Amino acid sequence: MHSRQRPEDWPRWLAAAGIEVPDPTRGPRFESIALALDAAAEGLGVALAIRALVGADVTAGRVVAPYPFIRTTTRSFTLLHDAERETDPALAALRAWLGAEAAREGFDDLRRIYP
Repeated sequence: MHSRQRPEDWPRWLAAAGIEVPDPTRGPRFESIALALDAAAEGLGVALAIRALVGADVTAGRVVAPYPFIRTTTRSFTLLHDAERETDPALAALRAWLGAEAAREGFDDLRRIYP
């Protein structure tokens, strides 16, 4: 099952896992990952999801990961804020927490870039 918001997820995941299929874009399409996940939980098929967003569903036994491969993303996220907030203690705490979480997940390519 596919999410219309992320139409290339299955082709990317299959290629990274080394699995060849005739048409990786075939199958039902849902408006969001959440809807595809709901359909999978109801037994309608298999959906791809972002690991950080499905932890509670996996823990609760609502869904399972039937294949152990996890594709590492090549996308990045950026924390932007007003320059005058650079010394804001709350923002510093957020940056520290984000860095710790990223490190805990094995992301070591954290960069601080200022103009």
